[in-house]
Amino acid sequence: MRLIPNLSFNKLPNMLVVGAAKCGTTSLAAFLRTHPDIYMSGTKELSFFLPSEGQMVKSLDSYKACFASAEDQLVRGEASVNYLYYEESPRLIREALGSDVKLIVMLRNPVDMAYSLWGHNRRLEREPRSFQSALDHEMERMAGEDELVGWRPNYFYRARATYSPQIRRYLNEFGSEHIRIMLFEDVLRDEASELQALCEWLGVSTNVPLEFPRLNPAGSNRIRSLRRWMDGGSSSKKLLKRLIPNSVRLPVRRVAERFNRTERAPDRLDANTREQLMSLFIKDVDQLSELIGRDLHEIWVNASRREGSS
Repeated sequence: MRLIPNLSFNKLPNMLVVGAAKCGTTSLAAFLRTHPDIYMSGTKELSFFLPSEGQMVKSLDSYKACFASAEDQLVRGEASVNYLYYEESPRLIREALGSDVKLIVMLRNPVDMAYSLWGHNRRLEREPRSFQSALDHEMERMAGEDELVGWRPNYFYRARATYSPQIRRYLNEFGSEHIRIMLFEDVLRDEASELQALCEWLGVSTNVPLEFPRLNPAGSNRIRSLRRWMDGGSSSKKLLKRLIPNSVRLPVRRVAERFNRTERAPDRLDANTREQLMSLFIKDVDQLSELIGRDLHEIWVNASRREGSS
């Protein structure tokens, strides 16, 4: 069991965006970063409150350094979507930041989330399987039978989109009053109202542009060899990793990734796979609806079926 000492340091976060992947958290973090009452770490996905094998920022001093430039902002935060998936993360967060930290979760239709995560891995040239094949082999992957590049849970598409056990862990640890659950679909429908409500919940000014930038679009790689070099284990990359600290290296990597990405509309998920996958999620959607006190059947299940039949 990993332990984190209490971080009694007044510039550490009092707000975290904890998930979920491919649900609009990059755009959300960008909006929060522009707010004058909020300080966000310069790098998204610090992934500190994880077991050691999943961390990007690995030391307490390095984590503190991410917030050293904070001034008198009311809210200090960071966004790391992997916190939602790991069972240990809620406990690690509470032990380090206390039980009053505010937690934001963005969710979307689980079928779309799973398909988007698969598409993300395909764009990074890490996913050799078709979407259907990846779903069929997910249990073997979770058992460690497939050789995968990067963080293994990024290939667990169905498990990552099974939200109710992940949300339940946070509710049990923090209570509903400290958790703000947002739906990607609500933001698409009325972003200004959703962002105003979020600002009110955080206790920050609503007199700001309530706009949700669209970032991380689907696409492909301009230079495939650059993508392979960033993901590989070449001697030149290992040398740079030893010489350049995370605080410099990670932002540079983000810039290189953005340069290397070309935007392209993703292929539509075929109707049979969409219906099959949604049938697997229905029980979890019902359980999540009960947990958060909102009927998600129409928003996700019925809408997904209409999408598949159109």
